[in-house]
Amino acid sequence: MTVMADILPTLATCIEMRQKLKGAASSACPARGLVARTLEGRGLPAAVPAGELVVTELVANAVKHTRCPVIVVKVTRLAQDRTRIAVFDPSEERPVPGKPAPEQEGGRGLTIIAAMAADWGVETRATGKWVWAELDAKGSW
Repeated sequence: MTVMADILPTLATCIEMRQKLKGAASSACPARGLVARTLEGRGLPAAVPAGELVVTELVANAVKHTRCPVIVVKVTRLAQDRTRIAVFDPSEERPVPGKPAPEQEGGRGLTIIAAMAADWGVETRATGKWVWAELDAKGSW
């Protein structure tokens, strides 16, 4: 008799995890959960704090700047010690790092992502874009 758990991939071997979420600030919480569970399941617990911060900023940017009803969060294993966290939104507008004045409350999301990640970028698609950041096993910071 085959047990279902025997044929399902584990987080350690799964290449990609995705979750469709509402285009709302509250989606940052389940996005952080997806990232944390995936990184921990892959044996990369040191990357969890950076991953949670990065996905929070990616979600916040997608929600604030596109006002789309739905976003998609994707966590992809690129190598044993390298993970890509990406958020899809239906806007074709590419994000640009801000240069906020010291007294401004916002505008630092992409600067934070660039500081936390080993690399980050944007992949455009016909229906929108993926904004992504890559973390190494230590969280890149």
